[in-house]
Amino acid sequence: MSIKDLKDTFLIDRLINEAAKDKESASYLFYGDKRVDLLFYALEFSKLFLCENLKDNDYCGECNVCRSIDNYTYPDIEIINKDEQGVKIDDVREIILNAIESPYKAKKKVYILNGLEKLRKESANALLKIIEEPPKNLYFILLSKSLNIIPTIKSRVMTFVIKPLDIETLEVEKEVYYFFDGNVKDIELWKKEKQDINYKQIPLEELFRNIEIFYLYNELTELLMRVQMEKIFNDKKEFMNKPDFKTFKDYTKELIEIYEDTEDSFDVEKLKNNDDFALHLPSINLYLKEIYLKIKINYIQSIETLGKNYKYYKNSEKIEVNQKINDIFTKNKKDLKNFLDRLIFIRKNKIKNLKKIIEIKNSIDNNVNIRALISNFFMFYE
Repeated sequence: MSIKDLKDTFLIDRLINEAAKDKESASYLFYGDKRVDLLFYALEFSKLFLCENLKDNDYCGECNVCRSIDNYTYPDIEIINKDEQGVKIDDVREIILNAIESPYKAKKKVYILNGLEKLRKESANALLKIIEEPPKNLYFILLSKSLNIIPTIKSRVMTFVIKPLDIETLEVEKEVYYFFDGNVKDIELWKKEKQDINYKQIPLEELFRNIEIFYLYNELTELLMRVQMEKIFNDKKEFMNKPDFKTFKDYTKELIEIYEDTEDSFDVEKLKNNDDFALHLPSINLYLKEIYLKIKINYIQSIETLGKNYKYYKNSEKIEVNQKINDIFTKNKKDLKNFLDRLIFIRKNKIKNLKKIIEIKNSIDNNVNIRALISNFFMFYE
């Protein structure tokens, strides 16, 4: 999907016109709610001034640069806080140290900072200094799901407000739109593959496994991005001894054991019998793209099963649910919040204590005890 397929001509024209100015340095803020894939927009915008075959102010989508950006392997684009756990002061300090270095391949270097709304004051002040006086050929693209950010940063960036696309624009049934929570990337992929999204009952054991696989997949794609960058900047022997690469191998093997029925474009047997994963990073990237929609659909259907059936579970099963959810989400509060949001949406018209349960969910941001929060959530969920 190209940025021009999104039909928001006003936004597209603004992005294209801004990229065409070819500024020596610039800072931008992309704002949109959780239905908007802000990282997609940031990467598409980056293509508009990095593409090798730029024509009529539009990228080609086929050159090595465009393909590398799609695969998160372009060395002059660095994504900070891709998992939205928060931009740390050390991240900002590292940006400041590395910003003076010349771009590796391109004329410009791009830093994409995700989750700006969670930026703490110390990190924000450090970031502000380099935004105010950026080195030549340095672009910042800041991504935020809230406009409630530090005013001094907001005043020094150009803001693009990106609205989620509606059902009519996406040309899908409302059942599909709400199944994927309005996520454009997922919906466009579904329109191509048309996998079954009808509700089905899923046993508890399989349900938990589907949820675990979804977050394993997310961790693996994050690892793949880091591993690919490490391979660019390290020799093979050093690269293969890095902790990220060893974890990456273990995660990949685990997924391959589960999803062996991929298309001919990926040779699963080759990797099952070959430890030299360093030779197969492009193939693994393709493999992950092939299985993504299946994993996402299984994940959503598992949450739906849990939401619709929880009140009918035996007490022993409810205890198991609480424990499993705690095990999965203890280290990832952002994902827990999204997970609970989905559970609330499934039964929002049937939950007696809806206001209370939303308060419990929102308390995730206050560093509460996760085990206690999950227990309280499900106590009021019935």
